[in-house]
Amino acid sequence: MCSIVVADGDSTLLKLVECYLSFRGHSVFSANGAVDAMSAVRAVRPDIVVVDAELQWGGWTGIRALMNEDPFLVEIPLVLIADRVPADDLRDAKRPVIASWLSKPFRLFQLQVAIENSLAGRNMARFDSAHRARPADGGTLPVAGVVTHGNGWGHQSGGEG
Repeated sequence: MCSIVVADGDSTLLKLVECYLSFRGHSVFSANGAVDAMSAVRAVRPDIVVVDAELQWGGWTGIRALMNEDPFLVEIPLVLIADRVPADDLRDAKRPVIASWLSKPFRLFQLQVAIENSLAGRNMARFDSAHRARPADGGTLPVAGVVTHGNGWGHQSGGEG
């Protein structure tokens, strides 16, 4: 399968996600805060990073900013777990900021779907000379996420909550 760095300040949720993804065949590296997450991302160079929006010590924006500065890390998709993501945080003018996101509460299978969709989008993209992700038609990549409503069943969304 793939290597995944998962960062969350909730140790119970972190262990649950780690066990689930490991059971699904992934190599999972856990981190309790943004500093530990960034160390893991640099050491492992995972296929994907899953981060809680409320992460302490730099937050998900700090992790994404540091990843964007490294040509070997910029292409790694990031899945954000959040109560709500403001539209301005979803992307900047140069590259996608997050590949997908889940709203809380979520079901573990929804995380698996978000990871698979993010990796599929990454595999369909090509990278320009500055290592910025671009789809084959040269436009910008959409931010697609799994958004839960009511009964917790997810549906694909353009990132709007």
